[in-house]
Order: sequence, then C-alpha cells, then structure tokens
Amino acid sequence: MKRNKMLDFVITNLEKLNENEPVLGKDEYFKSEKLEYPEVYAMILLSYYYLFKKEKDNKWKKKAEKFIDRLISLSIKKDNTICWGLPYDWGVTEKNDGFLITTVFSLRALAKWNSEFSYKYLDVIEKAINWIFGLLYYDENIKENAFYYSPRLKENIYIATSLACGILLESGQYLWKRQKENLISVVMGLIKVQNKKGFWKYSVNNPTVDLLHQSYTCEGLLLSASRLKRDLKEKVFKSAIKGVEFMDKYMFNSYIETYFFRLFDNVEFNVKLKHLLFRIFFKKKFRLSRAWSFGAFLRVHTLLEAFGITIPIKLEEILKTIESQLFQNGDFRYNKLDDSVYIRQQAHVWYSLVNYLYFRDMEENMCL
Repeated sequence: MKRNKMLDFVITNLEKLNENEPVLGKDEYFKSEKLEYPEVYAMILLSYYYLFKKEKDNKWKKKAEKFIDRLISLSIKKDNTICWGLPYDWGVTEKNDGFLITTVFSLRALAKWNSEFSYKYLDVIEKAINWIFGLLYYDENIKENAFYYSPRLKENIYIATSLACGILLESGQYLWKRQKENLISVVMGLIKVQNKKGFWKYSVNNPTVDLLHQSYTCEGLLLSASRLKRDLKEKVFKSAIKGVEFMDKYMFNSYIETYFFRLFDNVEFNVKLKHLLFRIFFKKKFRLSRAWSFGAFLRVHTLLEAFGITIPIKLEEILKTIESQLFQNGDFRYNKLDDSVYIRQQAHVWYSLVNYLYFRDMEENMCL
C-alpha cells in the first residue's frame, strides 16, 4: 500500500524520538508546564511494537527497551501492586494515585513487548494486574461486576472499564480462571448499561456522550469479543457494532465532539431539555472533535475491518479527517479551531495511525 505524507510524518517523528531523553509536552488539562506522561510512553511503545512486527527492524526494539524503562520508572509502587496515573492532581485524585485507564494502557504496552524481551517484565505485569483487580467490585444496580476508576474516585467510568476488560482478556495468559470469569461479568454489565440507541454515558453520574469515549468503549468491547467463546462473542460484538453505528450516524458526520440528546432519547428529561436549549442558543460554542477522537474512531474501524465486518464508513474517510488536523511539521493540532499541540493527543494519534498502517500493509489480521 502506498503511504501518504501524514503516515510518513508519523513514522519519522517516532523514529526521531530520543530514547535517552524524556518525552515532555503540555496537556489539555495542564497547560502551564511540559511534563512526562506514562500514557505517552505506552502509546509510543505500542507504535514501536507494530512497526517492529511490520518491518522486522531491531531499531524499534532497541528504542522500545529504553522507553519501557522510562515507563516503569514513572510507575507507582504500593505493596504487591504497580499502577500509573497523571503527573498532576485531577479532580479528587492526586498525582500519586493510579488511574485504571492509564494503568491498562501501560499494561498493554508491556504485555505486547514482554515475549520479545524473554518475559523480563512479567513481575511488573503481574503487579499491574493485581492493582487493577483491586478496583473490582460488585455493582448492585446492574447485578454484575465493575471497576472503579481509581482508589480515590470510586466510580464506574465506562471507557476505562471497557478498555480494562479488553486489554486484560487480550493478556489472558497472565490471568487466573476466576479473574477471566470476573471480567466476563464486567463485560455483561457494560452491555446492560448501553442505551437502546447504542451509546454509553461517561458514567452513571455523568450523561456526557462524546466521540472519544464512545470510540474507546467500543474498542474495549471488540477486544473482549475477540477473546470470548462463540455465544458470548456474538453478544459482545453486537453491542460494540451498535455503538459504532451510533457514532457513524450521529457523531462522525457532524464532527461535533459531544452528542446532544434529542427529546426522544431515553435519558433524563432535564438533561434533554438542557441539550435542546444548548443547540438552539449556543451552537457556536459546540466543541469540534479532537484529532485524538478521530484517532480513536480510526482504531475502532480498523478493528472492525480486521474482524471482516462490513461498515459503510471507509477507513480512508477517517484518515482524511485526521490529516486535516496535521501541521507541516507533523504535529496534530487540538482541533480545527485550536492550534494547540498536546503530547498525550500526539501519542494516541501516532499509535492509531501506525495500527492502521500495520493492518492495511499485512495480509494477516495482526492488529488484534
């Protein structure tokens, strides 16, 4: 497949990263200072992994080993657990708290590379899994298991819960049978809380629906489905595909980050009324979708094609949309109205594009 200019930019930028220096950057939630983010290293490592698998070039492996050391150096170690979080306080959490989503991203990067380095990261992986399952609880409302977002933020945030299930099941060789059974219960809980229209709220207490979180929730379910037996596989696939169809119909075509509820949507009336008024009087304040969100959307559709599922939206359409956010130097701006460059967004988009490139250049479905 002929690569376009954007994909060449991404690979060049990944190759130029100095593994002997920290990767620093600003974040949309912390703009005053350039900091080092575990999530960035996780996405870089996943990008290197697929480039290594595609090109069979040890330069990616050599760079990865140094960045793995950096990722582990940023971990939070407590008792027999390891986790990762943000380098700043966020909401009720503090920078020494771990987050479910940051930890599962880091776990995935380590699990992918572990066999290439003679399983020398096994202890870190097992301790990260211990920490994640320490967040497991039984949700009386849905009668299924769920995950808290962090020890301090005891809320089931569906994007993180879904990705945790998918990434843990993908790393099934490190799990006990009972842990796998608990994960299946969590997946069933996610299906139960899916709206009839196909979307998930951010959480029980937050009705927000946006392209980024919807994409990652679907990605987690698709990863889970790929590791489940036939009867469960079909049920989880059906839920994920319904979620993708919702995005295709209501979110990608409008390029608006947040979905605004209609009066016929099955959500609380006061939420629908608020969104109706917002659409009527404050349309200019709608936030356009981020490059990060389009990258997540691309990952979902790449997975669907890997599973051989026919979809109306073509990957090339999403690729062109991401390319519209590209600067001449290869950075991605926040969105079409905001030229800010944020390091976590960069790393996520890099990985999404490398994953896409790897899948499209290989005959096998190796992105799974």
